[in-house]
Amino acid sequence: MHIFKSKLFRFGAAVAVVAVLAVTTPRAAHAVAAALVQITNTTANPVQGADVERLARIPYQSHLTKTGCSGSSFCVFSYFTQPPTGYRLVVENISALLANAAGTTVPPLGSLDANNIEIGFSANNLGGKDFAGNVYAALNVSTKVYIDPADGPIYAEILGDWPSGVQQTITVTGYLENCSITGCPAVQH
Repeated sequence: MHIFKSKLFRFGAAVAVVAVLAVTTPRAAHAVAAALVQITNTTANPVQGADVERLARIPYQSHLTKTGCSGSSFCVFSYFTQPPTGYRLVVENISALLANAAGTTVPPLGSLDANNIEIGFSANNLGGKDFAGNVYAALNVSTKVYIDPADGPIYAEILGDWPSGVQQTITVTGYLENCSITGCPAVQH
């Protein structure tokens, strides 16, 4: 009987040790893992909790003026500021104030061009005239165009009936996308 009690006591002790280890090991493992991984959120180095892609955007605005347009012809505005290496230009708006020769009834037509990208637009005659009788046209086009640095120079061509020596203006706005953050996947054409 003494041998049976001794074996029962050893077996009970072994079961008790296994039970204690089963209960305490997960806590110990979690404590070790928590000690190895620490996330800090300081004002000097904050963890970004907002839309990180939006934070990678830099506002873009390029404005060109030209006074050399005259007669019924294309007026070429060259060149808008190129996106720097590592960035993609996303054009969101094209606007212009254009003076047409006196008596013009057809509003100017044009396009924004970069390599194999072309966005067409047309202006609307405002009906107002200046002291020389020129008819003004306004353009404000919302768009979404992606232009990479490899797409070449960005320019606009506008067909109109231009008075000689009058200043024409066009503005392109949008944002530059930081490709090191967003990856700038290839645009599917």
